[in-house]
Amino acid sequence: MIKLKLKEKRFDDNLILEKINLEINPGDIMHIVGKSGVGKTTLLRILSGLDSDFTGTLSNTFERKAIVFPERVFLGGINIFKEVKLFTNKSDLEILDAFSELGLDKDVDKKASELSTGMRSRLSIIRAALSEADILFLDEPLLGLDEYTKKITIDFLLKHLKGRTVLYTGESIAPFSKHEKELFI
Repeated sequence: MIKLKLKEKRFDDNLILEKINLEINPGDIMHIVGKSGVGKTTLLRILSGLDSDFTGTLSNTFERKAIVFPERVFLGGINIFKEVKLFTNKSDLEILDAFSELGLDKDVDKKASELSTGMRSRLSIIRAALSEADILFLDEPLLGLDEYTKKITIDFLLKHLKGRTVLYTGESIAPFSKHEKELFI
């Protein structure tokens, strides 16, 4: 469970976020919604524990987390198959099946730097979804995807959630899920 009592978050003299009280339970799917530049990514970084420079309190009982950033951060220097293998306990077949589902099966020997933005988005999703994380923090997970690829990526994500908690920004991934909540900031 995550409990946040945020009084305020500032960057220098600029107030970014204020008066946010949240409780996120196991299995919740929370969509953080707001205009560009309002602080959605900052809130996700606070909730994930990456940013502790705010006034307020945060408690988090989730032990394992996976994070997807819009920058699509990868190790580099190794192919994408090895990258996913390093971050998951999945078999080669499970990883190859995931690559196939998201149209990356012909690219397993490429490095992440050789992929398009949309391909890196799908790779980030695979790495997070196949992880053993209790909670997924997904910042703009559908960035760079066309409508068809968004649909198969959403289907892949929903298939692999398996009751895990998800906090995300950007386009909705689970609008009809009984577990999805929306937070407007």
